[in-house]
Amino acid sequence: MFPKLIIFTSFFFLLIGCKKEVNQGKTPDIYVAGKMYVDGAKASAVYWKNGQLMVLDSGSYAKAICVNGSDVIVAGGGNNGNLRTAKYWINSIPFNLTDGSKDAEVNALSVSGSDVFIAGKNGSYATYWKNGSEVALTDGTKKASALSIFVSGKDIYLAGYEGNKAKYWKNGVSGYSLSPDSVLFSAATAICVSGRDIYIALSEASATDGSIILWKNGIRKVLGTSTHGAYVESICITNNDVYVCGEIADAVGYKARYWKNGIETVISDPQANDGAMGMCIFRNDVYVVGVDYTRSTCVAKYWKNGTEHKLVTENKSSWGYGMFVTE
Repeated sequence: MFPKLIIFTSFFFLLIGCKKEVNQGKTPDIYVAGKMYVDGAKASAVYWKNGQLMVLDSGSYAKAICVNGSDVIVAGGGNNGNLRTAKYWINSIPFNLTDGSKDAEVNALSVSGSDVFIAGKNGSYATYWKNGSEVALTDGTKKASALSIFVSGKDIYLAGYEGNKAKYWKNGVSGYSLSPDSVLFSAATAICVSGRDIYIALSEASATDGSIILWKNGIRKVLGTSTHGAYVESICITNNDVYVCGEIADAVGYKARYWKNGIETVISDPQANDGAMGMCIFRNDVYVVGVDYTRSTCVAKYWKNGTEHKLVTENKSSWGYGMFVTE
């Protein structure tokens, strides 16, 4: 993974406009995946349902979460000494994706019918797993990782990086060049497909600044730039509206924000130092999950329509990485 000062690689969650009728009077269930120092010196993979903590495994992290019927599916990883492992859980039961012989990471999760797709890396290969079976996207000659995944019918779209350049793949075949040669480092951190349109969110770093780019069918649009750093994390599309979330730094710290059709809304307080790690749109409400870095103890939290909700009040470091909102 690139250092944060250059490229931020993270999980995203996206929601394509659901056509199912929803009960507007029913309170939705809010799931957040992350990690927390519950006890001892090792962080544990955890998730919260409506603020209630559920601990999965010690020495692990949870990066993404999805609810499929009665199943709660969480993707993340653990450690084997100095090497990370990839794994996922279904209803808290763990399933290993790698054996710990190479450094691995999990970045994203998508569920299509009964199939579970997970994006990440294994060794120097950008990789995804379908129901536990690994598919390599790169040849391993350069460091690479798949940071996001979107499944549409029989087509599998992934976004990430190879070497120091952003890339995307459709059914294992690499697509367009996403960043110009003037960009020193870039990563495609989120991908979403709506009809025939492909949307990709890019974090880019030049010699002087960092930028957030929305790429649509080869056309690039700059959403934000800062000499202190700018990182994009997620794309959601619902009812033809395009939402993007990320963070842009100023002299104080990072400020979480999102864009709706290119219009920016900052959700962090002026003195905050926040990361926005993912988002979800449900019943026209905008949910953003993230981390409060302001204090020495990190705090997992989410925002609903700009209002902050902290998931941990005790003095134990915690991080929120991915979320899912459902009836």
